[in-house]
Amino acid sequence: MYLLLLFRSKSIDSGEEIDSLRGHTDYVWSIDFNLDGTILASGSWDNTIKIWRVENRKELTTLKDCSDYICSINFNPDGTLLASGSWGNILKIWGINSGEEIATLEGHRCTIHSVSFSPDGKVLASGSRDNTIKLWDVGLKKEITTLKGHKSSVFSVCFSPIGAKIASGSKDNTVKLWEVGRRKEIFTLKAHLSYVYSTTFSPDGKILASGSRDNTIKLWDVEYSELIYTLFSWGNGCWVTYTPDNIFGASESAMNYIWFADGLVTYPAFEFKDRFYHPEKIRDRINQIWTKSKKQKSIL
Repeated sequence: MYLLLLFRSKSIDSGEEIDSLRGHTDYVWSIDFNLDGTILASGSWDNTIKIWRVENRKELTTLKDCSDYICSINFNPDGTLLASGSWGNILKIWGINSGEEIATLEGHRCTIHSVSFSPDGKVLASGSRDNTIKLWDVGLKKEITTLKGHKSSVFSVCFSPIGAKIASGSKDNTVKLWEVGRRKEIFTLKAHLSYVYSTTFSPDGKILASGSRDNTIKLWDVEYSELIYTLFSWGNGCWVTYTPDNIFGASESAMNYIWFADGLVTYPAFEFKDRFYHPEKIRDRINQIWTKSKKQKSIL
């Protein structure tokens, strides 16, 4: 029996568990809330998707007509549809009220690692082990186009808040930005040292975050396609954030683990603390992006 754990919104501070949802018999690989947070869906390697009511933690239904391990699920904006991508390269759309399969979308040649509805619910994006991203017309239930550019598996796809862009993370260690309207790659973001498993936009769409197997999270300026800073944690309150030009902030416990390199020679971070330790400058860079975003909105 495999467990699905729910945590309170204050869990960032307390880690307090609300409850455990029991029912799946294999790994729970993907979960997603509907927009108002009342319904939770979970996709598992037991080949099922379960729909749960959050308030009473009860299972509402199990979607069983699944062909293989479920790797990714995503609600559409109004919560009436759920998309699922499977190990066996099958993409399905389900009706939440009926619990029935609405469509099977075929086109990928390998595992579908990630699925994401556009903010208006009209387009569905899917990222696959076949190195491609496909866009699907939800209403017509057919493929719109295939986005090619990654050199290995696409692990993550997500739409920007207004749906104009898609970000994708890949086993080729890159993050790519795509323009949905022109169906073209805008830019490739290169800084991670290993697979990029996760991508997400900030609510205003100005900042993109990417999570990688290299144990880092990177924040990017979407407009200028530039790295803002990198976050790394050893756990137990030991962390560091740093920019491409070596400005950094860190917990006191992390200072013993941070070194600067000059060729093959390394120096402890303490020797450069006065010069490079400026966490306030890191915050300023984020604030500048948000301030610029607000000014642009006021002009529009």
